[in-house]
Amino acid sequence: MTLQELHAMLKMTGFPVAYSHFNESKSPPFICHYEDEQENIFADNKIISTKTSVMIELYTSKKDISTEKKLEELLEKNGILWTSTQQYIKEENLFMKEYYIEIVEDKKTWLKN
Repeated sequence: MTLQELHAMLKMTGFPVAYSHFNESKSPPFICHYEDEQENIFADNKIISTKTSVMIELYTSKKDISTEKKLEELLEKNGILWTSTQQYIKEENLFMKEYYIEIVEDKKTWLKN
């Protein structure tokens, strides 16, 4: 899976989705996602795969288990393992549930020939 494919998948929730942030304010629920860090795995002086840590942030105006479940079921349906944390952002009057996932891209095309 790539970040572009993840973005398209997250849009299937029906919520507004943006990479990093929206340029205008949105009414919750909405989703932002971004790349946190990337690690390359090497063999024979080549990159054989890339592991990207991604944060998916679900914002809601109140604790909303059904909205969280909708996103979690989509992740599970697509074989994406996740862990999460949650916090209340007082200044914004929003709940944010952050999901930590990893995307691994296989770069071993040189082995397939």
